Amino acid sequence: MLFLGGLFAACNPNPPVNADGSPDAERLYTIHCAACHKPDGTGGISGAKNLVTTKLIESEIAKVIAKGQGDMMPFESILKPEEIEAVAAFVHDFKY
Repeated sequence: MLFLGGLFAACNPNPPVNADGSPDAERLYTIHCAACHKPDGTGGISGAKNLVTTKLIESEIAKVIAKGQGDMMPFESILKPEEIEAVAAFVHDFKY
């Protein structure tokens, strides 16, 4: 199910970008992550981790997004590197 969401998002004629052309991290998170990690990052669906309590630093979050972990699929073939970095920064901000 998540893969199909990524596939449809990849075909979207309105890609998730901000007015300045930078990745819209919140929209990317909503499309690819919120189904399991919940919109507020508290997790719980399909064993998803609670992102609010993570001890990972931003670069480690980006690696998990890119490579996957446990039951989480890797997103490196779905998201561009700058999108992964933007989502990692967005997730990191859940902790504060």
